[in-house]
Amino acid sequence: MNINKMKVAIVIALSTSLLSGCMGQMGASQMVTKGNLSAVDNRYGRAGLFVLLSPVYGNCIVG
Repeated sequence: MNINKMKVAIVIALSTSLLSGCMGQMGASQMVTKGNLSAVDNRYGRAGLFVLLSPVYGNCIVG
């Protein structure tokens, strides 16, 4: 039972650290955002590209 509490504590700590930062302040995600903004001029196309690049943004955040 003590191991389960430790696992929960680790998951909460990792979730808190990953979700607390602003995505725009990180260098890697800024590069992806600049590429997204320069690739498409249409805001709907940009939103679609953002959805397609969401795994890339996730990897940038974790990295």
